[in-house]
Amino acid sequence: MSSESGVTSGSIFKIRFASGAILVLLFYFLCLYSSEIVWIFSAGIVFTACAYECGNIFRFSYRMKLLVAAFFSVGALIFWFARMQGYFVVKELWIYALSVFAIIFWCVIVPLIIRYSRQENNWICGFIQIACLLLPCWSVLLIYESSREIILFTFLMVAIFDSFSYFAGRLIGSRALAFSVSPGKTIEGFAGGTLAVTLSYFVVSEYAHFGLPSISLIGLGLFAVFFSCVCLIGDLFESSLKRTAGIKDSGKLIPGHGGILDRLDSSFAVIPIFVPFFYFVCH
Repeated sequence: MSSESGVTSGSIFKIRFASGAILVLLFYFLCLYSSEIVWIFSAGIVFTACAYECGNIFRFSYRMKLLVAAFFSVGALIFWFARMQGYFVVKELWIYALSVFAIIFWCVIVPLIIRYSRQENNWICGFIQIACLLLPCWSVLLIYESSREIILFTFLMVAIFDSFSYFAGRLIGSRALAFSVSPGKTIEGFAGGTLAVTLSYFVVSEYAHFGLPSISLIGLGLFAVFFSCVCLIGDLFESSLKRTAGIKDSGKLIPGHGGILDRLDSSFAVIPIFVPFFYFVCH
């Protein structure tokens, strides 16, 4: 029995690793080599799929899920047209507005996660949460189309935190971090992910060409903890929604990971806050 479990666990790990590597390579290509039209079109597809998967979490009807997905598809077209007309040449106001909105939203979410309890979701509440979850991240990606190295770096940092917190949790994790929301999250896993973020930022700031400044050891540690906490909040938020809905994954599109929303949950919290931060630091 244990042998079969080991084989199954090993197979899942290989599938998870392979699909994760393909996603990283695909995103790397989109960030550095795709045209503006391909970038915006790809963002529209991803966020439309995420909106549809949110419908699974909030138990929307099939028709409602299509309507929500269509909302994001039409939104992508409108945003692309506005960009072509030059309406987002001046970024400062959008930057401040989106960052402040995202910070407020996630500050409100934290006590809801801490006081988690199963509650029924109506479609109005669900639609509002979908919009608050996806729109800031989606808008930031499109506004910063010309700063894709910063976006790539931010996504990679999220992937590093997710991966190393997962591995550390599996290897040495014993103390649950938020058992009622996500039993698999451990304090040891969080510490491992935070350490990986710290080392990654140091290596990138010293040896890569992203323009990130070197900071003191204390400052780097504080940054890594804050970054990791935001990643964790995004992950736990989606986990709490899925537990309320009684489902394990938001979808089945990505082998070993579940849906696109399962893979990007931390990014939705991180991107609206840290991409503007890195942009100002680098400029």
